Amino acid sequence: MIIHWGWPDLLVLYNDAFIPLIGDKHPKALGRPLFESWPELRPAIESTMENVLTTGQAAVSNDLLHFYRRGGYLEERYYTVSFNPIELEAGKVGGSLSLVDNTTDRVVAERRLRTLRDLVARSDDAKEIEEACRIAGDVFGKNRYDLPFALLYAVDKDLERAKLAACVGLDPGGTASPQIVDFTAPEPRAAWPLARAVNTNSVQQVDDLEEKFGPLPGGQWNESPQCGLVVPITLVNYKVPAALLIAGISPRRTADRAYRDFLDSVAKLISATIMRVMADNALAIRQIVDVIPQMIGVLSTDGTVLYANQTMLDYTGLTIEETMSPDSSARSFHQEDVARLQDERRKGLLGVAPFKNEQRIRRKDGQYRWFLIQYNPLLDDRGRVIRWYATATDIDDRVRVEERTRNENVALREQIDRDSMFEDIVGSSKALSKILHQVDKVARSDSTVLILGETGTGKELIARAIHKRSMRAGRAFIAVNCAAIPPSLIASELFGHEKGAFTGATQRRLGRFESANGGTIFLDEVGDVPPEIQVALLRVLQEREIERIGSDKPIPVDARVVAATHRNLDLLVAEGKFRQDLLYRLHVVPIEMPSLRERAADIPLLVEYFIDRFAKKAGKKFRTIDKRTVKLLQAYNWPGNVRELQNVIERAVILSDGDSFSVDETWLKRKPHHIASSTVAFSGALLRQEKEMIEAALAESRGRISGPTGAAAKLELPRATLEAKIKRLGIDKYQFKVSTV
Repeated sequence: MIIHWGWPDLLVLYNDAFIPLIGDKHPKALGRPLFESWPELRPAIESTMENVLTTGQAAVSNDLLHFYRRGGYLEERYYTVSFNPIELEAGKVGGSLSLVDNTTDRVVAERRLRTLRDLVARSDDAKEIEEACRIAGDVFGKNRYDLPFALLYAVDKDLERAKLAACVGLDPGGTASPQIVDFTAPEPRAAWPLARAVNTNSVQQVDDLEEKFGPLPGGQWNESPQCGLVVPITLVNYKVPAALLIAGISPRRTADRAYRDFLDSVAKLISATIMRVMADNALAIRQIVDVIPQMIGVLSTDGTVLYANQTMLDYTGLTIEETMSPDSSARSFHQEDVARLQDERRKGLLGVAPFKNEQRIRRKDGQYRWFLIQYNPLLDDRGRVIRWYATATDIDDRVRVEERTRNENVALREQIDRDSMFEDIVGSSKALSKILHQVDKVARSDSTVLILGETGTGKELIARAIHKRSMRAGRAFIAVNCAAIPPSLIASELFGHEKGAFTGATQRRLGRFESANGGTIFLDEVGDVPPEIQVALLRVLQEREIERIGSDKPIPVDARVVAATHRNLDLLVAEGKFRQDLLYRLHVVPIEMPSLRERAADIPLLVEYFIDRFAKKAGKKFRTIDKRTVKLLQAYNWPGNVRELQNVIERAVILSDGDSFSVDETWLKRKPHHIASSTVAFSGALLRQEKEMIEAALAESRGRISGPTGAAAKLELPRATLEAKIKRLGIDKYQFKVSTV
């Protein structure tokens, strides 16, 4: 376009190309001062024009800004103007001929390129996501032509809200820039264009910015950006936007393909910056977490493993991919814990409160250890869980101590509930003093002890005395009556079992040897142990290790063995019912318990002790003891030893009415003295005679035990008693059954 100015600044001529620039001022501008019609041009070109008219030298003004009204809206235009002097007389300049070139497209292209270049250059400065948005806003502020105002909103993960992260050209605290846009509000002012951009992940046009976002900035911009574009900023490999860019522009430019491409490039650069920040933050966190000597995992809200630190990978021997796989629980957790853990974790993940559980985790060498797993939630600004952090603390030693204590407590309760012979060793006879002297010596060592003697002589009490005086006194004393346990259960009772080892084994159970680890185990009636268990006992004594039922893994145990029996083990060895090598192992230090007959001098002391004990229980008080009763008790042979004496005294205390203690002599006459013997209850001859009688009855009843024609009825014995005798005497009852065809 060409214009011709007269002196000093009159517009005297312009061509048709200049008419669109001056718009509605066209009829009035001709012949009038230029700056009267366009005062905004005075600062830019007045001095240049005066210099041209004064000196007669041509000049150029580059990229002059001019506001152009089009369709009711103001738009920026940039022009380069060359001023060429016009001489009216020699040496006298009367005006200038100016050539005006529209440079808007070039300026815009350069500014857009500079905007993108600045975004790239400053992206490394961002350390946080909000800082990345603020840096982008700073860059936008330098190019107000393309972005007269801009808003950056961060979208939450559930796509229900957007939070203002950066603001350019608007007051961040004003009504024109809502801090939170709630897509779920009943009548959200700014929600629908943002929500639509989020839901469709596409650019959305907003035609009524003031209605949606409030008053726009004043000044020269109050007529320009009456609409805008909402541009989603989507991260790589994500299907929904992480942020939204709202760019205010004029309606004419909303369809400008180049402008939309520019905004798309801006969005991609912001996305790349956010991705880089997220990656840097994640890497920094992982580097910190990886050096923590505690297993740490990150889980999604449904429990899926998202990350595991190096400590966890080193412990389990799994790769990060294997840890994140759906079957990682089956690989790492004990099979007995999986179902319980799934239920506990499912319930915990439904809430927002921290929770914890205990479980076993498999080490890379195949061993399992107990861990305390603590789950802590990561909440968003609305208090909803977006991640779970799980930390594992090794508690294996504590669990094993608790388990051992629990078993010791069970054993202790069993001992308390069991009727013991008496609470202390009472007596001063030479026979008892000799035993106590032996106990004092034996207690100092860890040697195996075999206590022999009749039933009721206090073998368990002596075993406890050995334990209490030993270095193991602070640990458990576990007593097992081998004769009272069914043969099918004795292995499980002594050595424990794994879950599923047999029908009814619903959980793992420690055996008595493990419970006695570090302490003492008392095997009462060891002569009644079945042959197959004798082999296992021999191994414990030789190798100091056991195997649970259902497992082939040896478990070391450190328990002192004190055994006892009223049976003649030499006779059982001769009959092939007891292993000779096991007897040698048990018979390291034998202690022969005297019968009550052999320590008759202790009877008065025992009587006083028992009277005092049972009188307190019954709430009675005896002032005297009948002398005839004392003589009667000392004269009696006591085949049941101290236990029988205890029972007699307890019965007399209950039935006595006065304050003088006495015993009915008829209670003691039913057992003639000549029946008792100082040897074991049955001599070898009596045992053989009893065996022959039972075998004869079985032969006559053809192997039948119960019923009116059975062996029990013929021998006038209860069926259970006969079964016990058959087992004890090693009789094969099935050889007497007659098969029929």
